[in-house]
Amino acid sequence: MINKILLKIENISDTRLEDIFENGQCFRWKALENDGKRNVSYIGVYNERVYIIKEVEDSGLKDKQDEEKITLDVCIYLKKSEEKNEKLEKEILYEYLDLNRDYSKIKKDILEKTKDTVGALEVKEAISYGKGIRILKQDILETTISFIISANNNIPRIKKSVEYISKNYGERIEIDEEIFGIDLKDFKENMYTFPKIDKLVKLTEEDFKNAGTGFRAKRLVDTIRKIKDGFLENTENLSDEQLYEKLIQLDGVGPKVANCIMLFGYNRLDSFPIDVWVKRVMHEVFFKGEEEKDVTNDRIMNIVKDIKNRGIMQQYLFYWRRERG
Repeated sequence: MINKILLKIENISDTRLEDIFENGQCFRWKALENDGKRNVSYIGVYNERVYIIKEVEDSGLKDKQDEEKITLDVCIYLKKSEEKNEKLEKEILYEYLDLNRDYSKIKKDILEKTKDTVGALEVKEAISYGKGIRILKQDILETTISFIISANNNIPRIKKSVEYISKNYGERIEIDEEIFGIDLKDFKENMYTFPKIDKLVKLTEEDFKNAGTGFRAKRLVDTIRKIKDGFLENTENLSDEQLYEKLIQLDGVGPKVANCIMLFGYNRLDSFPIDVWVKRVMHEVFFKGEEEKDVTNDRIMNIVKDIKNRGIMQQYLFYWRRERG
């Protein structure tokens, strides 16, 4: 018997599934339906659960201020051994999607802090474009492995590697053939959890190379061994500075990857990962007329140092710039 829980999350603002799952922060989500404007339903795996999440129009909303609010239909598939607890599952989902945070206030704060800068117009445009972004609170182990794989890589290849690791070494979760009117037959045999550390530590460089990780394979083996030995224990309690210094001691983790792990795994919202896209958009928005080679990471950080939750600002700009091509 399939083990599942159905939830309905109503009247959510500042949230669009496409903005959340297509902005480069996660690698286990796939679009299911498109309403002609954007993707409105997704299937994904998190915390040993398979989620189907679908945006639903609420015809009962009357006020103009409610027009941007959405309702989510959610189906959560659990392992057969997992007990059903609707209250717990709702709490897990709210934490994962960061639904308890007021993103409207964060947007206003970012706009206020940048209103007198040369990039004010573009920041406003980027926030409008990615207005439904929320920063996921992801599993730290999976986030660490995924972003080590991400170094000098592209999103389709990263997804393929993470999927291979999950399918070959994770645990399969049984799902329906259809839910919310969505055909799931193509996914039914292919939904696997990300493997636990006890499984990962047994994998060899060759195993990771078979997953398409290339030169990153040795780094993954070394980092997984460190994590298994307790390297990341109690890191949730560290300050941002302490956590950063800890993470860059891991093989395959440099400044950009460390900040990605902090932002997307630890929910440290002042982390500001800088990759080629972020450098490009910061150059175009805040350093107009200068050579891109003259825009250093230190100069970029000097622009955003006084902006609270600057990691969210980074995601607005990154997503907006990357989607423009």
